[in-house]
Amino acid sequence: MAVVQYLLGILLGSAGVWVICVNWRIFWTCHVRKRHSPSWLPILGGLLVGIAFVIWPKNPVRWLAWVAFVLDWGSVPGIGYSIYWHLARRRSL
Repeated sequence: MAVVQYLLGILLGSAGVWVICVNWRIFWTCHVRKRHSPSWLPILGGLLVGIAFVIWPKNPVRWLAWVAFVLDWGSVPGIGYSIYWHLARRRSL
């Protein structure tokens, strides 16, 4: 059973890290370089890394799985920015 957990953790963690990198690249292209970019993938990267962190066997820092949602632009930072942008836009109208 532990082998399956390790393999699934590596698979989900790798996919999640890839999505997080793509989300940050989209942020960089859109907000720093001011160029058109595709939309980011909300919550997916943080969710995949968080699940990988939780299912990893004998993980003493399992409680840190929430950090993935803070590091992923598509999770807490991106959603928070979107809420801020919509509220600021509403006030300026």
